[in-house]
Amino acid sequence: MIPPAATARHGADERPARTSVWRRLPPVRVMMFFALVLALWFGFIELRGLYFPDEGRYAEIPREMLATGDWITPRLDGFPYFEKPPFQYWMTAAVFSLFGDDEWTARLAPAIAGFLAVLGVGFTAGRLYSRRAGWMAGAVLAASSGYFLANQFVTLDVTLTALLTGALCAFLLAQRDDASPVLLRRWMYAAWLLCGLAFLAKGAIAVVLPGLAILAYVATTRDWRLLTRLHAGSGVGLFALVVVPWLVAVETRNPGFLHFFFVTEHWERFLRPSHRRTGPWWYFVPIGIAFTMPWLPAMVDAGMRRGVRAPKRTTRFVPQMFAACWAGAVVIFFSLSSSKLPPYILPALAGVVLAVAPGLARTWQRTVRITGWTLVASGMVGAALAFPAARLIRIESLREAYAAHAHWVVSGMAVLAGAGICAVLLARRRRIAALACIVAGGMLGCQLAAVTAHRIDAYFSAEWLIEEISGGEARRPFQPAVPFYSVELLDQSVPFYLGRTVILVKEQGELAWGIARSPGNYVPDLETFAVRWRAENDAYAIMLLPTYAGLAAQGLPMHVLAQDGRRIVVTRR
Repeated sequence: MIPPAATARHGADERPARTSVWRRLPPVRVMMFFALVLALWFGFIELRGLYFPDEGRYAEIPREMLATGDWITPRLDGFPYFEKPPFQYWMTAAVFSLFGDDEWTARLAPAIAGFLAVLGVGFTAGRLYSRRAGWMAGAVLAASSGYFLANQFVTLDVTLTALLTGALCAFLLAQRDDASPVLLRRWMYAAWLLCGLAFLAKGAIAVVLPGLAILAYVATTRDWRLLTRLHAGSGVGLFALVVVPWLVAVETRNPGFLHFFFVTEHWERFLRPSHRRTGPWWYFVPIGIAFTMPWLPAMVDAGMRRGVRAPKRTTRFVPQMFAACWAGAVVIFFSLSSSKLPPYILPALAGVVLAVAPGLARTWQRTVRITGWTLVASGMVGAALAFPAARLIRIESLREAYAAHAHWVVSGMAVLAGAGICAVLLARRRRIAALACIVAGGMLGCQLAAVTAHRIDAYFSAEWLIEEISGGEARRPFQPAVPFYSVELLDQSVPFYLGRTVILVKEQGELAWGIARSPGNYVPDLETFAVRWRAENDAYAIMLLPTYAGLAAQGLPMHVLAQDGRRIVVTRR
């Protein structure tokens, strides 16, 4: 606990007489609750096949990294792939080396990083404000729908968010008014190192976002002294120590990498629409609303009662204000970008939580009641819309698969509503149990609803199709000596489930830069493919159904091995 004077400066959210409640939490019950949260966090990540493009891509690159022994140059289907740096690939390859490669191990590293970020936010709020605020902050981040569900899939944005959240927490702890010079230096070094790792996770955004947050805070509070407390000289040195060796090693092995990485993948992607990821300026407004549920109504209520304020000019550090500036910097930056995807604003969530945690903890019972009723309303609306939502799916096979398994969505929504009712009933006398109901019930409800994603994953993942021809994971890699073509199809989950690379035909997509520098595993057009296919004694090919129909009409000899609603696998024999 921080001293009472410091607590008063940062806006205490509880009376001293009540702190004993939080000191006397029964260890056994706490351990049981954490065990339940861990089970809900990690227990379902094996359930779904790896979806294309992101999950297949970010599982296949570490598989190839481990298979080739080259931890410097990331490769996707054998081609150099430099759209993103390698930190998550390294983590996942290490997990693969210990436990083998499958869906669970592919998703494990980012899920661990995301969970550690939750603990970091709870610890930081506890040190900055109060123990009660720490519990509230951890619960809000863990059970926010956007954050929790993102941690159930393989995406670089989760690792980036976890590392930037750690950097934010270290920065806030360093800048506390009661932090000694030694603690200030140590926590700032931790922040710089975490920013360096975040750069290795997804690039220069790890520098841009913290920089914008600092500038926004200084401009708001006019606390120019903050710029002198960053330990910028030694901090930049630590950052460079983490980042520069990989950049130099990759440029040495792959000339032209630095231009592609910084100019094409950073500058041009921010300024120019790319990869069909455009959106209006308000793109992240509905996404932010969805991501912060079911806590958003309570956040708004707490903000209306006592918002985050700072004097026009201050010489003391205001952590809530900085957290709010952090969240605003993330949302505004990506709103201005020409490239938008929902997970891009995940790093803002920790800022939001650390800004509102004292207010939510101060009105604990009211927060729990509002959030409980929000869960009830969300569950009822979600259950009512579960089956009618099938009409919005344009692809017939996918619509039928969803409709057949939408009852899982209804089950999940029922759990949400039930958890909300329990939280409301417990809010007055058993406040901690009420919060536990919201967290565990929200997680379980989301997981049950997400079972539907497993039932329809044949459309988004090559798992079932490849295992049908290969005999399952025990048979991997599948026929490594026999050519396997991917014709006019770039499905990143195919090589992962085959356990081997494929020969791309015509389609380049995100691999254009790597193909231009290493074209040996690429066939440029269907005519060349047809010639090679006829000359093969034994070969396999995967393609979309329309491509198969066109090639079959030309008389190309193909024998069907397996097919699903999108793709078909054929053999030369």
